[in-house]
Amino acid sequence: MSDDPDAAGPDLPIPIEIDTGTDRGRFGRPARRMPAGVYRADRGHVETVRWLAGVLGLLVLLAGLPALGHLNVASAPGWARALLLITLLQIAYLAWMAILPDWSTVWVAMLVFAAVATLYALAAGLAVATPPDRALPLGLGEVRDKLARWSTAALLLGVLGTYLCGRTSVRWQRSCRRWSQSSPAAAADLPQSRGGR
Repeated sequence: MSDDPDAAGPDLPIPIEIDTGTDRGRFGRPARRMPAGVYRADRGHVETVRWLAGVLGLLVLLAGLPALGHLNVASAPGWARALLLITLLQIAYLAWMAILPDWSTVWVAMLVFAAVATLYALAAGLAVATPPDRALPLGLGEVRDKLARWSTAALLLGVLGTYLCGRTSVRWQRSCRRWSQSSPAAAADLPQSRGGR
């Protein structure tokens, strides 16, 4: 027999410490306690953001409907590829917003919807302003007759999404400011805005 304690055979039991405490977080680590005065989103705001993400997801899928016939990206026309990319980008931001509900993630989603609405407005303007004998970019010439109507409808959906995200974000931010003003410990930790609202 060897004197090395690490060379123990399989017949010796290995001591295992089992912690039966209930104060555990994810992956068995000790749960962290939030200090007093730290803001936690209330359930109402979190639920609102998750509903908003679901409704806006339906609007995004509705706006991306014309690209469904061209799911094979290798053979799809340029406009269908661009539309699929825009749709996937919006869905990714909505998923991020639902996973991390905060007024700032809703604000970023509002900026994304505003940028996409601007792209739809540009497409509608191209459809109306480009003479019929000139080619449109991204192979849009093959759908020129439907482009203005579809872009206008998608523009309206994008504006609606922008409005809903902006309104939700601003209301939530105001509630955070009211909370920080009522909690002196939190007011010292939060950055002050220059607007004074």
